[in-house]
Amino acid sequence: MTDVPSLVKGVSHVSIAVSDMDRSIAFYRDVFGWEQLFDEHMEGESFDAITGVKGAAGRACGGRIGDLRVELMSFNYVPNVAPGAGLGLRVLSME
Repeated sequence: MTDVPSLVKGVSHVSIAVSDMDRSIAFYRDVFGWEQLFDEHMEGESFDAITGVKGAAGRACGGRIGDLRVELMSFNYVPNVAPGAGLGLRVLSME
């Protein structure tokens, strides 16, 4: 192995796909002390283009648990069912 310095400084944030945003906010807040920092609605032609799904819409709520930034994501094109396809950890972003 070579002595190449790592370009990764740490974890920037995690993004978790959820089926019920309000219930998930309550869970992460009450169990982990998640502090909400933003709540954004996403839809329109540009969001359709990004997702490749016509009529796509979503909600992103970001916050932090201690020093870790945690983003909850909910989309209208993911089945509203118990964890399975399309739900759970979606992104581990390095800083």
